[in-house]
Amino acid sequence: MKTVFNVRMFAFLGLSLAGTGCFTNSYERFYVDCGGARGVAQAVERQSVAIRTVTTEEDVLDLIEDGYVQVGSSSFQSPYCPMSCAVDVAAKHGASLVLLDVRFKESREYTSVMYLPSYSHTYHSFFTSAPVHWRRGHAPRGGLCSGVSTTTTMTPVAVQKSLDIYDHDAMFFRKIDAEKVYGVSWLVPKRLPTEEADSPITVRVLAVLRGSQAERDGIKRGQVLKAINGTPIRTRRDLAPFLDDESLIRKVEVEDAR
Repeated sequence: MKTVFNVRMFAFLGLSLAGTGCFTNSYERFYVDCGGARGVAQAVERQSVAIRTVTTEEDVLDLIEDGYVQVGSSSFQSPYCPMSCAVDVAAKHGASLVLLDVRFKESREYTSVMYLPSYSHTYHSFFTSAPVHWRRGHAPRGGLCSGVSTTTTMTPVAVQKSLDIYDHDAMFFRKIDAEKVYGVSWLVPKRLPTEEADSPITVRVLAVLRGSQAERDGIKRGQVLKAINGTPIRTRRDLAPFLDDESLIRKVEVEDAR
């Protein structure tokens, strides 16, 4: 999911970020729950949050096989949002690791209006019959008086400014106990708009957790899923119960990709 702020919002955020760093935690605003490690019993004891930059797809798969399951993601375009904001979101949602990919996208020009003061002075002189001074031995009398008044006018001035925009992508992971799950991450094809409810799909093994039952059963990356617990898996509907609750999985049948 990509979201682009309009220029007025950029101007507002630019002024806010100047004083507060990360005015809005966009990692939280655009957070999407992936449902991973939803059961508390499956998760290991909560640890401090670590943060890494994204490298290669192979590194991500190795991370999954080390026992990390994705619990959420966040993707957006905005002025730079500090890494500390991503760490705060990870702690809130029980993640212990954040993979970050933050890249400069472009500089955007916008016009800001500043109001500058200008002053005008008006001098006055007038005669008065009221006493204007008093000296010892002299009676008070009228005379010539003078004074000045000042008027302040606020004049709008257009100022051109520039704001740097970044692509922010974050994946939030939580460490799980491989002994308490079967231990397979599935690569399920994206649903197409024209796809029928019971259309056949091909589900592959994305990763296998080290130390899990799946590893002991010899399941390998890239293999094609054929059946779970003896039930053939042909459609999304067949697979759905096992995605919602992995504890239901006892035995998986696969075959090598052709």
